[in-house]
Amino acid sequence: MEEVLKWLAKAGKDLAAAKITKKQNLFDVAAFLSHQAAEKALKALYILKFNRLWKIHNLEKLAASINADLKMQ
Repeated sequence: MEEVLKWLAKAGKDLAAAKITKKQNLFDVAAFLSHQAAEKALKALYILKFNRLWKIHNLEKLAASINADLKMQ
């Protein structure tokens, strides 16, 4: 569980940084950090489900592996 919490904390920091860079009109940086936040949050869920880290950067495959809903709202 400690590993899961570490990944979620990292995701939270990336998301906070994305919000700051968005306010500064640094949209490319904000987009990159948002992707990183999503990836780290999904990896936390993957670790929770499978008890191991999957080193992948494809959000769709990672989300599908944990049966995440891929619908955007």
